[in-house]
Amino acid sequence: MPTKEILRYGIYYALIYVGVLGVIFVGATIATLFFEFRSSHMSIGALIGAAGFTYLRFLEDKLRLPTPREYWSLVAVGSIIVLVVDVTLNALVIQSTQRAGIDRLVLLILIGFPLFKGVLGNMLFFRGGRFAERSLEWIKAKQALRGPPPEPPSNRMTFGGMGPFLVRYFAVYIPLYALTEWVSITRDFTGEWALSLAVMIIAAICAFAYVVRHLGRRPTRSEYWLLVFTSAVFATVFEFVAKLVIDYYRFDGLPDVGTWFLYILVGISLFAAVHAIAYSRPVAWLIRPRPHSTHDAKA
Repeated sequence: MPTKEILRYGIYYALIYVGVLGVIFVGATIATLFFEFRSSHMSIGALIGAAGFTYLRFLEDKLRLPTPREYWSLVAVGSIIVLVVDVTLNALVIQSTQRAGIDRLVLLILIGFPLFKGVLGNMLFFRGGRFAERSLEWIKAKQALRGPPPEPPSNRMTFGGMGPFLVRYFAVYIPLYALTEWVSITRDFTGEWALSLAVMIIAAICAFAYVVRHLGRRPTRSEYWLLVFTSAVFATVFEFVAKLVIDYYRFDGLPDVGTWFLYILVGISLFAAVHAIAYSRPVAWLIRPRPHSTHDAKA
């Protein structure tokens, strides 16, 4: 497996790991109201999810089990991602709760435990077995029912062509976001998060309708994920900057770096989930593509 493919699976692993980590973080915040929840459960659950989804993605792409070299490549990439994310989060939590620096023993624990957990966990979940064989049989049967894959469309959407989509997205999102902030501040409204999600869904569907009508078809799977993660990242950056400005003027101060990082992590994960629903197949089938005219086809 060439280095380019290893990096591609590594990016996919990292997105799933961070996404599942953010979802579990939100769920753990609610779960702590009813029973004790340890932070270590979050990263273990994220490791299981990331390794499982990445392995299924590999089987779907290759239609075979990984070779020993590919197996160890996936284990190494996944372990490095677990190490980097876990060490960063743990270091930020320790620095935000303690004024003193991190001593050597704590640093060894911060590095050693995530590395051991990442290597051992990925060795187990990327290992071939009955689960892998049955998953491969199921994937082959599903692709046989689908038939040969369709040829990619000529007007494929790329990251460079996301400008008009983002303009329409924020043309709806920013005015509605300002309205919700005004309501929450002047009316002492406590359901600000619900309004924010509703505004995001409305803006996403409006911009998604433009994409469907502009392309004259519904997005492919790669275009779907491009829309999901681009929207999630840009919406998180916008809300992050807006929150910093609002909190600075309301509370005369800024949060610490650990809070910034957790806000971005949870924001991207939560917003990606929201946009994944807004751009899903049921919503896509509600929007009728605009057929291209013969003049557009010649152009």
